[in-house]
Amino acid sequence: MRDDSRKNKEVIKYLNKENKYTEFWFKSKKVNTGEIFKYYKKAIPSFEEGIKIKIDEFEYYSTSSLSQEYRKYYRIQNKSKKLLLDVNKLAKNKKYLIFQRFFHQEIIDILLMEKISQEEENFLS
Repeated sequence: MRDDSRKNKEVIKYLNKENKYTEFWFKSKKVNTGEIFKYYKKAIPSFEEGIKIKIDEFEYYSTSSLSQEYRKYYRIQNKSKKLLLDVNKLAKNKKYLIFQRFFHQEIIDILLMEKISQEEENFLS
């Protein structure tokens, strides 16, 4: 059952019934949903750094933080870190942003674009 428009009365009615049942079940079992939420929220790290992937002389990785909605993607070369993409900036002033992942292919594309740019600079100078 799906209604992306959020206007199908049958779907809305079903979801309301499901929500009422869920409330009833939690109350009847005396489950404190607030405590469950707090427990799982504490388990989330405030900052997380992804696994570094080495391609040629570069290392790529991403970070996530509770203070930001989306990940940041970095590249390291000779101990120098460069921010490649801050998805939070892409999402700024937007209602929402669908960003699935910064795939390996995109990293290769960025490398190729930079290499082409460097070759153009060398050619022009």
